[in-house]
Amino acid sequence: MGAGIAGTACNFITNPLWVMRTRMQTEIFRDSSVEHFNKKYSHGPFSIFTNIYDITKTEGFRALYKGFSATMIGVIHPIVFFPLYEKLKIHCKETYEKDQENLSSKFVVASSITSKLIASAISYPHEVLRSRL
Repeated sequence: MGAGIAGTACNFITNPLWVMRTRMQTEIFRDSSVEHFNKKYSHGPFSIFTNIYDITKTEGFRALYKGFSATMIGVIHPIVFFPLYEKLKIHCKETYEKDQENLSSKFVVASSITSKLIASAISYPHEVLRSRL
């Protein structure tokens, strides 16, 4: 539950930065000239804020949250990862190391890798969907 709430809050706060990043990456398809790039991104670190302001001014505030619904699908990742990780650790402890006080690091690593692979396989398609939106 905590992972879902934290993921939602983080996504809400950072979505405008993801929109800006995607726009910067795809800008070359609009105009690949050096002059165009310098005009749009020559503000140094302030380029992000300048371009976010431009997006808001021309397309409206809601444009900063394009792809937000797809991003929210990504909250599935920690919701799957953490419970699965804990269940795998419990399973390894009960199956392989009943008589030891703590679970050995090899089983912690194996549980972490396995749960990460499963959670990533389930939630990865949202990255493509988010970029497309």
